[in-house]
Amino acid sequence: MFEITCKDKPSSPLYLRGFVGQNYDDAVWRAPASDSWESFYKKNRLSDDELQNFFSLPYTMGKENAPDKITDLSVVPKFTQKFTYFPYGVKLSKNTVFDDTYAIESKFSMPHKLSYYPLSLTSASSLFTSESGVPKKYQSLNKNYGNYVRQKYLNDNSEIFSQLKTDLSGLPIYMDITDNPDFDTIQEAAKEIQNFLKSKASYSLSLAPVSSDSNFLYEFLYEQHRGFCVHFATAGTLLFRMYGIPARYVTGYVVQPGDFTKKNSTTFTCSVKDTSAHAWTEIYIGNGIWVPVEVTPPSSVNENTNVSATTPENNIPNTEVPPSSENSETVKPNSQEKNTNSETVKTTERTSETKTQKPTKPEKNNYLFIFKFLPGLCIILLLFILRYQMLYRKRIGYFVHNRTKGYFLLYQNLLKLWQTEFKIPEKDLAAYDWKQKFIKQLPDEKQNFFEKLCNEAEEIYFGNKKPTKQEIRTLRFAYRKSRKAFLRKQPKAKYFYYKFVKVV
Repeated sequence: MFEITCKDKPSSPLYLRGFVGQNYDDAVWRAPASDSWESFYKKNRLSDDELQNFFSLPYTMGKENAPDKITDLSVVPKFTQKFTYFPYGVKLSKNTVFDDTYAIESKFSMPHKLSYYPLSLTSASSLFTSESGVPKKYQSLNKNYGNYVRQKYLNDNSEIFSQLKTDLSGLPIYMDITDNPDFDTIQEAAKEIQNFLKSKASYSLSLAPVSSDSNFLYEFLYEQHRGFCVHFATAGTLLFRMYGIPARYVTGYVVQPGDFTKKNSTTFTCSVKDTSAHAWTEIYIGNGIWVPVEVTPPSSVNENTNVSATTPENNIPNTEVPPSSENSETVKPNSQEKNTNSETVKTTERTSETKTQKPTKPEKNNYLFIFKFLPGLCIILLLFILRYQMLYRKRIGYFVHNRTKGYFLLYQNLLKLWQTEFKIPEKDLAAYDWKQKFIKQLPDEKQNFFEKLCNEAEEIYFGNKKPTKQEIRTLRFAYRKSRKAFLRKQPKAKYFYYKFVKVV
């Protein structure tokens, strides 16, 4: 996706901001409408230079406070960009026209040569001093932009349902926060939200489809208790807004310091792949500063040693597999049948030993036994077949009427199938770099398809693209083909288990 070259290795994760979402509606984040920004732009009689200098204030103030932290880098994109994918705290170049979400409206030189101050909630503390920290000529614009942001990126708390309201009422920062909190309060609120999300859900790629008529926050926090970056970032953005802190949903790429390698004695380089795609929340802290906040919890194995109903990260979701109680009930009639058979045999033996004068009676008893239990056996067999058909059809998305949800159901089930077939540990699926670990364990002939599939899935998730019918048919065919090949390798007992009991 990108080639990044820099003189000094970054000391913290590098967030490359792409899509920015304002409104969350019908399970989709939508970009801000351009008309409100144009109205703000005209009302304040802004010039392009003024705007670029204002949005470069974090860099300008960072350079004054900590010049040693300023980093120069070169970014070479390998695709046609819709967004700048600039890091936070960047010094904006002249003749670059975009709105406050950094969506591109003019072409950039290739490569992008940038200089930035590594901006985060921690490093921003040296910048967030007071109104006097902003140059006098920008103080009026800073105030107007703050009002614009609060009007646009807060909500009316319509997402707060009773259970969430009860939980939030037990959090001290939420209860005491003012309408326009200072920087220290914002930092404390961020920690409180991060801890709240961590207590309610764990990181997992295995999810059941979300019903279209459900409240996202309720289903994520109180029913499924699991999700990945997209879900945590969505919940985090909505929660920050409930606290009265302007927040936006962001997707882009995160580059870790460990991803950089030394190219020569003077430069470090990094090849940013699609596996670095990520979603996070960004919040407005004043002084023209938006900072990224990581609300997706770390997914180390040590944090999930105690598996329970509320932390199902280490289990493949069994929403489509009957619980053990159903399996045991299925077995019970068979055991009863065996007992009845043995009792009948014993009765027959006793009858033959006594040499009764009515030899036709055992035959009559056998017929009665057959007519009595045969319908029950037929019903059990029919239910077993129906269960198999229903679960298999559910696996391949026949009961999902939303095309996007059907696509991701197939996508997740194919990953689970490969995880089982190639014995990929669950800890690899929960890792931050799960794609790189996953692809290494796949055979060569599947690696290209996996990478292509991940690219397609990320384009649908992050680009708000709807999957086509042909893409769903292709994915369904791949699932069926992989399933058939997997079952063919199994011994008879495991074949029966995976096909009819677990229904992979």
